[in-house]
Amino acid sequence: MCNYKIKFTLPLHDYKLSNMSQQQYITDKNGKKISVVIPLKDYNKLIEAWEELEDIKAYDSAKLKKSDPIEAQTAFEEVESYTKSRKTR
Repeated sequence: MCNYKIKFTLPLHDYKLSNMSQQQYITDKNGKKISVVIPLKDYNKLIEAWEELEDIKAYDSAKLKKSDPIEAQTAFEEVESYTKSRKTR
């Protein structure tokens, strides 16, 4: 796990979650909250936002690397390969 610090700069209005009162907590025997149950559509929105942040991290990392330019077609193929590998995890 990297120690990458993320400044959340996504347009948050695109990721509005539904009514927060729909959250349910799972507690341990002492009443301490240990998990949360949220609506599936909210979960999917959170995953989408997380994936977008991962893409931003990858972009920022790539910008820091010193490398020679590559052909556009090669870049598209690499992106497709990366995207497919993330979906199979």
